[in-house]
Formats: sequence, structure tokens, C-alpha cells
Amino acid sequence: MSELAGRPVYTRADLVALHGVSLSSLETWYRERAETGHPEAVGKVGRSLAWDTHEWDTWYADWIDTTGLAAIDTLTELVARSRSTLARLWDERDANGHPLLRKKIGNVQYWDADEYVRWFRHYEQGADDARRSRVDRSGRPDDQLTLAEFARVLGIPPNTATTYARRPPAGWPEPVIAEELPSGRFRRRYTRQQAWDYARDYLGRRHPGGGRPSGPVVSRSHPYQADPRLALAQDALSSASADERGRLAKRLADEHGGAPGTWARIITAARHHPVGAGQEDASEA
Repeated sequence: MSELAGRPVYTRADLVALHGVSLSSLETWYRERAETGHPEAVGKVGRSLAWDTHEWDTWYADWIDTTGLAAIDTLTELVARSRSTLARLWDERDANGHPLLRKKIGNVQYWDADEYVRWFRHYEQGADDARRSRVDRSGRPDDQLTLAEFARVLGIPPNTATTYARRPPAGWPEPVIAEELPSGRFRRRYTRQQAWDYARDYLGRRHPGGGRPSGPVVSRSHPYQADPRLALAQDALSSASADERGRLAKRLADEHGGAPGTWARIITAARHHPVGAGQEDASEA
């Protein structure tokens, strides 16, 4: 740790060694301090900018705190949709009212989990209503339809209907006629009423009855809680010398796989939440 006029300070070199944070991240956080809230430098040690240790530690503890927030991998579980679907919705945020990004740590983006789930349910309801508005409600309820005609009534692509007939999703009706032809293909017939019933109860709901239960999101008390890698980082920190700590992220990546940058974030979490400090040990989660 460095000193400036007798007071303890951090230079970027100190922070890289102490927290395993990359130099590029430190530079970005300071450059974008109007958005990140990064504290102002209090002076220079030689040619290096320096920050008050208490002020920086207080800011950093808040910066890495993701309580109530969720990254995209967690959001995919909360709303039961694929990563690619959620990434597309973020790309289209100007048109769909997507929630604002709450925090970005390294390359990981975080959103308010409860806000996101509420928005997604509203968005999906609107999408479902739009799909149902395309349903053709003309004709007689007992008219028999081929699979292609059934798809047209629902307003879905024919290949989607073909897939559903072979691997039915929840609520997909049984055909009123299902005959295997000499060619080995099947002739299926459905009624208009079946199409209307499916549109009313299931159309657009790829996971009816599933997804996240109501109520607030149960958040982690700190990053990487219950992650087995946290215990590895805690053990490594307890036995590493001061000189070894700057290379610890690379060593753990070499030993256990993964990217050094990811391990650097895990090491940071381990520093703030050592085993035996009243925090939940990941090995017991």
C-alpha cells in the first residue's frame, strides 16, 4: 500500500495487486466516474494517481454488491427463456420498454431482478394478446382442418405446427382424425374449435404454468455466494503470500479452468467474505 503525505492511499498498481482487478477496468471505472460513482483521486504518488483507501474501499464494496440484481444467465432462469431471446430483447430496448441497466461489472451486465420479471410478464402478455389478435375466428366450430389450415387459423408458421404435432407442447390438442397413410406419413384433422381453444388458453405461452413464482427474488447476499469456486479462492487467499496474490487469478484459472478475469472477480468476493467472518461458506451451501 502506498502513502501520500502520511495517509494510506491506493495507486492502480496497489489495486491490481490487492484486488486482482484488471488495469483496464480500473481505468474505465475512473474515466466513467460520472456514471460509476468512482471516487476522485486525492493526488499522485510519483506519476500515478492515488485514492484514499477508506473512500475507495467503501465505493468498491458497494460497486460489487449485486444484491437484488441479476445478470442475463440468472434472468434466463427467472423468466424461462433462452439467453439469445433475452439478448434480442435488450437489442430492441428502444421499442419494447426494456428496463434500464443497473450496473456493469467488468463485462457482466446487471438488471434489477424484480423490475425485470415484472416488465417481462407485461411484455409477454402484450405479445400473447398480439398473437391472439391474429387468430382467424371465421367459420364453423366443427369444421375439420388439415394441419396447414390449423396453423393458418392460429396465425403460426406451418413448420411450427408440424413440430408441435410431432412433439406437442402443453395444451396442443389431439387430432380428431389421425391416420397413417401407405406412404408412412400421417393425415391429421383438427376442428376450428380446437384451434380457438388452444389460442385462448395456450397460444404464445411456451411454458404455461411455469417460470418464476410470484413474490420477490431471493437475492444472494454477495457475489458468488454458494459458488464452489468461492471456497477455492478463499483457501488460496489464506495460503498465498502478498507477492503471490497478484498472480492468484491466473493460477486458479490454470488449475481449475475458466478465465483469469472471472477468477479475479471471485477472488475479490473472497477477500470481502472470508470463511469464518459470519458469511455463508460456499462449501456448505
